[in-house]
Amino acid sequence: MQIRLPATYSDLSLREIQSLMTCKDPIERVSACSSLSIDELRKLPKKAIVIGNEHLDMLVTQEQSTHEKVLDLNGTKYGFIPDWDSFTLGEWIDMDQYVNDFWTNADKIMSILYRPITRSYKDTYEIAGYTAKEDLTDIREMPADIISGAILFFLTTEKILRTGLEASLVGVVKEATSRIDGDGIA
Repeated sequence: MQIRLPATYSDLSLREIQSLMTCKDPIERVSACSSLSIDELRKLPKKAIVIGNEHLDMLVTQEQSTHEKVLDLNGTKYGFIPDWDSFTLGEWIDMDQYVNDFWTNADKIMSILYRPITRSYKDTYEIAGYTAKEDLTDIREMPADIISGAILFFLTTEKILRTGLEASLVGVVKEATSRIDGDGIA
């Protein structure tokens, strides 16, 4: 019996990376990323499980990221949130709650960020409304590098917004300071 594991980080699915990030038991981790059950793995030599688990640890350290606006999962096209101004209160509340334990809730987070496309024309599209009861089956098959890309999108956006906010605040402080010290008074 052979253990077949993903070869690269991009070969991992959301379901698999969630298991790797939340589970410490080597047998459970190898089972989550192979087609073998825990009972089948228990019949294999310990060395095979150790080597398989080490391989999975190595994959996690070779994280790659790809930000895709549109992706196809099991024949359904999913789109990344196209309009942040229309992000609903329910989406914000759930997202805020889920990010507190990211890897446990990664499938729910991705179901908020990526939803089935209902209409599209060229490079624009509309996505299904958020119900908080999305089917997570397809989302759990999302490639791990897409998840990393979504995380990187937010980290990059946060950095850009923070830089812009700091520059804006410095301008406000300079203006307020010049009024206080009398600079510019005719």
